Amino acid sequence: MKKFLLMLCLLAGAVSGAWAQMTPTAGLDSLKVTDDNGVTWYFYVATDGGAVITSKNWADGDPDRSTASNNTYTTAALVIPDTLTYNDVDYPVTTIGYRALYKCTKVTSLSIPATVKNIERDALDGCTALAKFALDADNPYYHLSADSMVLTSADSTMLIKVAPAATYTEYEVSSPITTIDRESFAYCTNITQVTIGAQVEDISSYAFRSCSALVKFIVDDDNQYYATAENGTMVVSKDGTRLVNAAPAAESFNIPSGITEIGDQAFYGFSNLTSVTIPATVKTIGARAFRDCTALTTLTFEGAEDGTAQVDSIGYSVFYQCKNLSHSEGSDSLIIPASVEKIGDYAFETAAVTAVVFGEGSKLTSIGWQAFRKCTKLTNIEIPAGVTYLGGSCFSGCSSLESVEIPANVTSMGASCFESCTKLAEVKMYAESVPTLGDDAFESNASGRAIYVLPYSLSDYAEAANWSNYASSLYPFYDLSVGESGYASLVLPFNATIPEGVTLTTLGTLTLKTEENGGTYDQVTGETVDTTVLVKDTPVLVAGEEAKYQYFGVEDATVEGVVSERSATPTKGYLTGVYAADGTTVYTKDESTGYTNYVLQAQASGTMFYQVRSEGELVGQFRAYLQLDRSTTSSSISFVLGGTATGINEVESAATTVSTGIYYDLQGRRVLHPQKGGIYIKDGRKIVM
Repeated sequence: MKKFLLMLCLLAGAVSGAWAQMTPTAGLDSLKVTDDNGVTWYFYVATDGGAVITSKNWADGDPDRSTASNNTYTTAALVIPDTLTYNDVDYPVTTIGYRALYKCTKVTSLSIPATVKNIERDALDGCTALAKFALDADNPYYHLSADSMVLTSADSTMLIKVAPAATYTEYEVSSPITTIDRESFAYCTNITQVTIGAQVEDISSYAFRSCSALVKFIVDDDNQYYATAENGTMVVSKDGTRLVNAAPAAESFNIPSGITEIGDQAFYGFSNLTSVTIPATVKTIGARAFRDCTALTTLTFEGAEDGTAQVDSIGYSVFYQCKNLSHSEGSDSLIIPASVEKIGDYAFETAAVTAVVFGEGSKLTSIGWQAFRKCTKLTNIEIPAGVTYLGGSCFSGCSSLESVEIPANVTSMGASCFESCTKLAEVKMYAESVPTLGDDAFESNASGRAIYVLPYSLSDYAEAANWSNYASSLYPFYDLSVGESGYASLVLPFNATIPEGVTLTTLGTLTLKTEENGGTYDQVTGETVDTTVLVKDTPVLVAGEEAKYQYFGVEDATVEGVVSERSATPTKGYLTGVYAADGTTVYTKDESTGYTNYVLQAQASGTMFYQVRSEGELVGQFRAYLQLDRSTTSSSISFVLGGTATGINEVESAATTVSTGIYYDLQGRRVLHPQKGGIYIKDGRKIVM
């Protein structure tokens, strides 16, 4: 048996003295003994053969500290033995391991034997009642203050731990201490003021976590590394560019301009914090900077709206568990600056945001693992166009999210990225190339969910790995923008719902009118589509609000394959549709039909139907062009849509005119050298060169 235990020790030797910061090794979860005081200890064997004390949940192989709801050690005056005997083998206790006494709120005093040489990070995390230490006089690794409330390194240069329930209200970090270690003051709820001496060179970002009464810092003027800001509520680097620590008792912070970095854990666990303003000078927000700020409701990035903000990285778990974070100052949605390039893992997990908006021209390239997981109030998010990666579970559990648009650049979507989004009814995919999709990406969503994809990519999505699991939910869609005049042309290969605020018109009979004002003109009449459905293969003229994108979704599930060439004879009017993925080039005249062709284009004088040049014009996919059967050329074409004449007039192409003669611009000034693409007046008619 001893040989077997020796082998276990050798296996454990692969782990260094930082053993307890890692997940326990399988097979070692049974090491526990009960000492002479009736306390059951859980431990592992370290490289040096010493025992590493741990908590029960870690001994059971559970790395999640949130599960440690049952305190492992409940004895008030807890005495750590110098030796633990297991199966007749003695193990000297050398280490108080990672989170060993986590949430041991009943421990009021802790006795440390001479054998302990390591106290791992977070070892005493949550020991809120711990008021005093007892240190064996023969321990060569640590030193205890005369009042038994402060533990330091043996040479007294590093402050290890002030007992959380110590009676100090003010504390001075005096010589010879040069380092304030991780969580040195954590949970010291009686301390209101800390003075930092001139000799201090290093302050851990975790040092003052959960010091709920701490309102002020004083830094000696002769300190070469640190200074205070904002009336002593912050500790910053001497040059004023890095925010290191803040006073946890404060309710709001206006971080001073000039700060470029908010350090890791700077505001971690500030339970009183309700609002914070981040200046435009900040470039980096460190990991866990605002984690567990459960009262934080308002977060303002200065410069987010005008583009002057510089933040390029929102780190790991920055706003994790900010369950009341809902908006920016002066806004109903959280505004993330355009400069942000990366949102780290867990960054906004469980935040109470209802909408997230990214600044115009956003540089965002990735959204990390579980970045917005369980943001249960999030109803809307505008994912920027430059994003290429959505991390696993990034929106998992966003139970209020109803629709989402995935931009064209996305190449990868992680596992479960929209899992348990029970209200998610509509997903719009703009990517033509099918992104890789992780397992269970859309599982547990509401019935009737539709995943809209670009029509010519429909079959690719339906056949791709994991996307094929949602083949019955895949539908085509098209987003159409209108020009300055509010007009565009459209034809779709599927029945589509007509969005609100949009009027569709089919173009009917061409009537040659009599001569008027020295010339003739033609009139094309239109018929308004008076249903809520645009029938597939119907070319139409679209009228809508200027420069707005109008979404045309599928009307029903009976979708046929996308035609790869221009459609057959239109069902109504003179408009002919184009389905080819790269569009279609049309020329001045269709020789097979004798039709003259016109395209809707935006020129300096507005959006109009222009006669196609002899070299041809490209008509985009799902757009339409006008064909007129006419043997004569009139000076203009007017349109009557819904009984009202419009200003969409044809301007004759320069390709049909003689290039010689006198030209005038639209202001009546003579033009000696007309330019290609320009609009001019010649012989009393408007032409385009």
